[in-house]
Amino acid sequence: MKNIKKLSFTLLALTAVLFLTTGISSAQKVSEQLFEKALYAEEMKGDLTEAVKIYQQVLKENPGNRQVSANALLHIGMCYEKLGSEQARQAYQDVINKYSEQAKEVSIARERINRLEAFTAELSREAEKTYEKRE
Repeated sequence: MKNIKKLSFTLLALTAVLFLTTGISSAQKVSEQLFEKALYAEEMKGDLTEAVKIYQQVLKENPGNRQVSANALLHIGMCYEKLGSEQARQAYQDVINKYSEQAKEVSIARERINRLEAFTAELSREAEKTYEKRE
C-alpha cells in the first residue's frame, strides 16, 4: 500500500512538472511569436507605429523575461529613431537604466544614443554656419 501511494505521488509530481514545463514553453512560444510579429511589422511592412504597439505588448506580457523586455524596448527605440522621434533617446536610456545586466542590448542602446548625439551636434554646427552666412 505504501508503495502504491509513493508511486502515485511520484506520478502526480512528474505530471505537475511536465504540465508546468509545457505551460512555460507555450508562454515562451507565444512571446516569441509576438516579438516576431512586431519585427515583421517593423522591418518588412515598415509599419513602425504598429510595431511599437506590438513591442509594447511584448513588454507588458513579459515583465519577468528581462532579455525579451530589453530587446523589445531597444526595438521601440529603433522604431522611434526611424520615425525621427525624440522618444528614441528615452527608449534607449530606459534600456540602459532598467536592464543594465543585458549587456548586448545596453551596448547597442549606448551606441545608438552616441550616434543620435553626434548627429544632433552636426545639425547644430550646420545650422550655425547657415545662420552666420545670413548675417
